[in-house]
Amino acid sequence: RARTAGEHARLPDLLGELAQLSEPPAAGSAADAPPRTALAAARARAAEWLAQSSSDSQRYASELERAERQRLAECLGAEVGGRSLVEQWVAFEFAPARARLSELESSAHAPTRALVAARAAELDAASATLAALVGALEAGQWKRRTISDPRPGRAGVREVLAIDAGGLRLVRESGEEQLPWSAFGTKPESLSGLFEGRLTRDWTAAERDGMAAIARFCALARVLPRLQSALRGSGTRPFGPSEAAEIAAEFDAVAALQTSPEARARLEEERVALLRVTRALIALSEQRPAEAAADLERVLDDPLPSWIALLLSNGQR
Repeated sequence: RARTAGEHARLPDLLGELAQLSEPPAAGSAADAPPRTALAAARARAAEWLAQSSSDSQRYASELERAERQRLAECLGAEVGGRSLVEQWVAFEFAPARARLSELESSAHAPTRALVAARAAELDAASATLAALVGALEAGQWKRRTISDPRPGRAGVREVLAIDAGGLRLVRESGEEQLPWSAFGTKPESLSGLFEGRLTRDWTAAERDGMAAIARFCALARVLPRLQSALRGSGTRPFGPSEAAEIAAEFDAVAALQTSPEARARLEEERVALLRVTRALIALSEQRPAEAAADLERVLDDPLPSWIALLLSNGQR
């Protein structure tokens, strides 16, 4: 049972004495032969399992990690409430996005659990900062209640009446109007105007990390669909350095909000993954499949995969 469960470290305690038993005496009668044969077989099996325990342990861990990565990919790739994960990011639905990871975080084994916890922490930070923005308005801690409307064709400064789960409620001539969070989510460069200089107090370090996470999610929401489309069309549509540079520029729009070393490091991890994927796409366009495969393998082999790796992969190599 221990071996089937992958508990190979227990085998020396469970089988060590059996494997080390001395050869039993020769059978004195025909009745002695079957138990003597059974004991010899048990000793041999114990010795074999102990000798194989290290390689069996590695194989079990690899198979378990592969299965859990596939479960993670399925969680992240599913539609929840009619929305994909990217659509949840754009709508600032960070708590529902976080809920996708709850089961795996509690049931996965250590390596996968650490990966899930790291990505869940980003979503928790984003939720906390959004809640702080809402709470500050309700507490009268907004320094200014006006905001530039980020929607195309809606240029102008508007007054904020309130905030709800869907976004900001703005004053308009005939009453009020909803400005959805997605107006900011689809235009990451507008996020500075939403957060910076907004409160009568300074943002805490933790809140700034959450702000940085929101900005990364919005940039990733613009990057990932373009990468997915380019990968699907890699055999039929050319992809060159200009396309790669255009996609990479999406991260530049949120770089100023990555104020802590940790936030800058996270953005850089995503940027490196993006560079490798776009380099692979260029190689595929130029008929260099081996180079493309090498770059994609590096993205997938990262011990703590980026969101780009997680959302472009189905969990398999």
